[in-house]
Amino acid sequence: KTKEILITDVNRFSYLEIEGKGKNRLSSTGYYGVQYNKKAIEKELGIEIDYYFSVETKGFVKLVDAVGGINYCSDYSYTTTHAKLLETYDDSQGDKLYVKKGCQHLNGIETLTVARERNAFKDWITQRERNCTAIMENILEAVKQPSNITKYPEILESMDGMYKTNIPKDTVQSSIKSLLNDK
Repeated sequence: KTKEILITDVNRFSYLEIEGKGKNRLSSTGYYGVQYNKKAIEKELGIEIDYYFSVETKGFVKLVDAVGGINYCSDYSYTTTHAKLLETYDDSQGDKLYVKKGCQHLNGIETLTVARERNAFKDWITQRERNCTAIMENILEAVKQPSNITKYPEILESMDGMYKTNIPKDTVQSSIKSLLNDK
């Protein structure tokens, strides 16, 4: 209705009431499915969530690459403790990423590495949440670029089977038309 997207952080260590499952950490509830997380967050925040878009890790990397990467700005210079890896969490197997203070362009695997990082920061989980919010905003900015809006079917096709959403196709199409008309 307002043509706005609201991004809200819910700490992954928050204990939420999961319908029929009891209380659990949000980070541990993914295996129940998106609908359980959605209902728990709606109850906790007292809001109704209209739509969700859930992306698997491989799909996240493909999405960022499909939109040509993102422009990411960091308040800190640091080397990630996580490696630039996709198929494993064994950080001893890959190269770390140096992130400079200021703005830089990141590809998909670099963006995932920044999104995972928390150990390099004094306020570890809080900074991770800030980074993830900035990354989501940067992805939305990249998706809104006219060159990407006109190729959204190809972008989604490249992620086939790697995302779930309840956004109706006609809502996506009308949103894209509105973006193009509003420049």
